[in-house]
Amino acid sequence: MAATANKTSGIPNDILIDILSRLPVKSLKRFQCIQKSWCSLIQHENFVAVHLDKFTHDKNNASVILKQHIFENREDILYLLSSDDQTHYQIVARLDLPPNFAEVDSYYIDPPFLCGSVNGIICIWDHRKVGLWNPATREFKLLPEDTDCPFGHQHYYKGYGFGYDARRHDYKVIKSLHYCENESEEGCSCNSNLVVKIYSLRSNSWRILETGFTTGEDGYGAHVCLNGMCHWWGVHNNDQGWEVETLLSFDMSNEVFHKTELPDYETQLPTRFVDMNGSITCIKQDLEKQCFDVWELGEIGVKDSWKKLFTVGPFPNVNVYFLGLGKNTEFFFVQIGEDEVTWYDPAAADNVPMFIGIKGNPNFSKITNYTESLVSVHN
Repeated sequence: MAATANKTSGIPNDILIDILSRLPVKSLKRFQCIQKSWCSLIQHENFVAVHLDKFTHDKNNASVILKQHIFENREDILYLLSSDDQTHYQIVARLDLPPNFAEVDSYYIDPPFLCGSVNGIICIWDHRKVGLWNPATREFKLLPEDTDCPFGHQHYYKGYGFGYDARRHDYKVIKSLHYCENESEEGCSCNSNLVVKIYSLRSNSWRILETGFTTGEDGYGAHVCLNGMCHWWGVHNNDQGWEVETLLSFDMSNEVFHKTELPDYETQLPTRFVDMNGSITCIKQDLEKQCFDVWELGEIGVKDSWKKLFTVGPFPNVNVYFLGLGKNTEFFFVQIGEDEVTWYDPAAADNVPMFIGIKGNPNFSKITNYTESLVSVHN
């Protein structure tokens, strides 16, 4: 990666790297077949890092992956949406699921789940397996099987988180398991202990983490990974013994949990956490008023550090359900009744929700921010 001239092209390496690192992965994969020296350069870990950094910080290159569920044939479709000019999102491609997840499991209604995207790698799971997938390079790794019920319980709920340990240069998957002692017609009675397991890509193995506290989580692995920490919704009992909503945060490097109580509301509202401009942000949706309160967290573990930034909406005569946030603070939601996926830019002059041209459902449509990369899913 030194600044010497490339023997084949005659172009200094630093200039060649600068040019190639601006190209999409699809183009780079073609160039790898042209000459061996380019192939070696593109596969080099330093080039992979440079390419990722440029695409991560390019606000003009904003992409999301939208999952659509078709009820008629129980089919899951993934669309890659992109906004090159920050004025509108459009469908760029339809993505093929990895073969291991392409077949529909008739027992469950909505597999697979997309458990976030980190450095171009997506964690994808259903109720039987979990894998790491790079849609740009089409690499896929099925994680080793893990015994979910070591204590002999037959019924349980689980959710996943996915993040990057920068200290060890390791990708990790965290799995939370709620074990059920028995199941009756009234439902499943779970014990109060949360069992957590963690997978390391470097060691390619699972192990149990001792957490020392009890909590709940949303059960679908909906989370946000930011600055080496995974965050998702939970509940716990405060000092007064009241059950309160909590931001549950997991430090990927130190492998410890932190809890932050959420802002006080008279009634419990649907809650989502997102990465907004590099800060962990809480979106509270008021279904009655059809608006979204946006709160930014100043310091993990400090309830009083939540700061309300603004309110999006209300949207007159329209029922919407929040799906996620785009790279440049665009709000994605489903317009209920019309079942249309729309996006909305609070900073835009016209301030009007825009249709994408895809049908959606508030319960089964999912949005995941995505940055294409050359990062490998193999250790």
